[in-house]
Amino acid sequence: GTSAFYNLEVTNNSASTTFGSAVAATNNFTAQIPGVRLGFKAGAAATSTLQNIILSGSAATPVYVHSATGGSMWGLAVPGTRSVAYANIMDSNACSGYDNIDASGGTVTDSGNNTCWTFAATQSATLALGTPGVQETNQFTSASVSNANLLNFQLTPSVGSVTITGLSPSISLFGISASDITNAQIFVDYDGDGLQDSGDLAILGSGSVSSSVITYSGSYSTSTSRNYFLQADVANLAAGDEMWLTLDQLDITTTASKSGSSQFGYHVLNSSGVASGGGGGGGAVGAGIVSNANADQGGGDSIGAEDGFTAPTANGTGLTTPGNANNWTNGGNAYASDNSYATAGTAVAQDYGNFGFSIPSSDTITGIDVKVESKGSTAAGTFSVALSWNGGTTYTTATSSWTLSTSDQVFVMATSSDLWGRASWSPSEFSDANFRLRITAAPSSNTVSVDAIQVKVDHQATGGGGGGGGRSALPYSKGLAMIYQSFSQILEKLAEILAGVH
Repeated sequence: GTSAFYNLEVTNNSASTTFGSAVAATNNFTAQIPGVRLGFKAGAAATSTLQNIILSGSAATPVYVHSATGGSMWGLAVPGTRSVAYANIMDSNACSGYDNIDASGGTVTDSGNNTCWTFAATQSATLALGTPGVQETNQFTSASVSNANLLNFQLTPSVGSVTITGLSPSISLFGISASDITNAQIFVDYDGDGLQDSGDLAILGSGSVSSSVITYSGSYSTSTSRNYFLQADVANLAAGDEMWLTLDQLDITTTASKSGSSQFGYHVLNSSGVASGGGGGGGAVGAGIVSNANADQGGGDSIGAEDGFTAPTANGTGLTTPGNANNWTNGGNAYASDNSYATAGTAVAQDYGNFGFSIPSSDTITGIDVKVESKGSTAAGTFSVALSWNGGTTYTTATSSWTLSTSDQVFVMATSSDLWGRASWSPSEFSDANFRLRITAAPSSNTVSVDAIQVKVDHQATGGGGGGGGRSALPYSKGLAMIYQSFSQILEKLAEILAGVH
C-alpha cells in the first residue's frame, strides 16, 4: 500500500520516523527540524513519490534521510522542486525518470549507496606540517636537562577532523646514548607560546627512543591548526654532545594526504657548559648554517677552497643526459664564489654535474659532503639538495637548508659519513656521466640566490681503517676550513694547561 498526503511535514526530532509503506505527497514533503530522522521503506516496489521536497536541518544537526532497512535501497521520485540542505542521505535510489536531485551545495552528506543524486565533490582531507610562530632554543645548558623542548612544529588539517595514528621524528645523536633520553612526550601547545602550561595536553603516548628515531604509536585527532612540541629529559651530557631532530611529513602516520616542510631542532653543549646555537624550521638532519660570530661578516660568508671539495662545471642542458632540470636563471653562476649568483624566484630545480671525480674502483665510499653558499633577497625561504648516481634518473631524498638570510651563508648539507639515505655508493657512480646534484628553490615571496656549490666524496682503500671526520658543529667563514670537535677539545686542554702555568 501507499500512504498518500497533500502536504506532509515531519516535526518529530525525538525519535526516528519510519514509514512502513511508500509515501505519496501531491504537494510538499517538508522536514526542516534539525535532528529529524526519516526511515523510508526499502524495495523497488516501494518508491515514494513526493511532488516537491524541502529538506533542511542545521550545520551541526542535519536531517537524516535513510532506508528503514540499512543497506537496502529505497526508491524516490521527485517530479517538482527540490530544496535540500544540511541533510544526510543514505541508500536512496532517485532514478525514476527525472533529473538527478541536486545536493551539490556542500552542506549535504553522501553517506553512501545513493544513485541519481549530485553531491559536492569530496574534498580529500590534508594535513600540513609547518613552522610554529615560536621556535625552540638550544636546550643543552648543563650536564642534564629536564622537560626540555627539543622540537616545535605545527599541524594544520584542511577538512574536518584528521586522525594521526603515529609519529616518528628522526634523531641523530653524537656523544649521547638513547638510554640518556627519557620521558619523551609530545604536547599540544594550545596558547602557542612554546612553553608547557597547565592546560597543554600530552598526546600519542610515550615515545620509544632509539639511536635513530623516536616512535609514538598512539592516536590523536585534530580539526584545528595548532602548535606542538616534543619534550624530554636528557642526562649525562658532556661538552660537545649534540642532538639533531627532524620531523618530515613522511614521519606522520595518517590516512589524510600530507604536505609541508620538514621541521628540525638542534642542541649542543659547548665546552663551557653554555649552549650555543639553536633549532629552526624547514631543515633536515645534516643541514646546518655555517657562520662565525668572530669573523668579519662584510658581504657574508664564503665557501672557501677546502681540500677535496670540487665545484661543478656543467648544469642544466649542458649536461649529457636529456631532461635535466634547467629552471634557474644563470645556473652557471653557482660554479664559483664570486658574488655572481644563480637565482630562482619560484619553486624550481637546477641540475649540476661534471665534478671531475676520479675515485679508484676498489675504494669504499664512506660519505658525501655538500656545501652551498646561498642567500635570499629577504630573510626567508630555503632550498634543498638531492643527489643522483645514475645520470639524473633517480635522486636521493632531498636535504633542506635552514632559512636564508640576506647575506651569504655556507650551508653544510651533510657530514663526512653521510651516504644520503643509500646503503652504499660505488666509485663508478661519481663519473661525470652518472653523478648529479639537484638544487631546488623554496622561496617565500623572495628570490633564492646561490653563489657556489662544492662536493667532496669521502673514500678509503678497501680494508682500511675507519676514517676520521666529525660534525660541522663549529663554523666555516671567510674561507676557513671546518674545525672539528676533536681539535676544539685539544685547544681546550691546551688552554687549561696554560692557565695552570700562569
